[in-house]
Amino acid sequence: MPALLHGSIETMLWVHYNLRHNTTARLTPDPGEPGIVFAYNDLLKSMSSDFSSAEALSLFQRTEASSLSALTVALESLTDREILSVQEKSGEPKRLLVKKEANEEFDLLKEISLKIRQCADVN
Repeated sequence: MPALLHGSIETMLWVHYNLRHNTTARLTPDPGEPGIVFAYNDLLKSMSSDFSSAEALSLFQRTEASSLSALTVALESLTDREILSVQEKSGEPKRLLVKKEANEEFDLLKEISLKIRQCADVN
């Protein structure tokens, strides 16, 4: 059963990695704007195109984790949890703000992902 969730877990881990390390889509925050800011569409494009490199290094196994829909759902989930904030213009997402760190939660996801991979290797 946990293997069914592995794609979603890998998507979240990939989003977390990019929120911490992606410089391609990073913007300069407006004065008084706390946190890290990204161009929404550039971040999505970068996460989607760079996933094949991470997969080639065996960091991730599930190719569905890199689909635009999976990445969008992950960003929406993090927005719902108030970890991220999305600024829209004319009804379209334009900027993404990282409001707070969630490292403990992502560390737990890493452990779960590792356990799932270990179970798959045994079977």
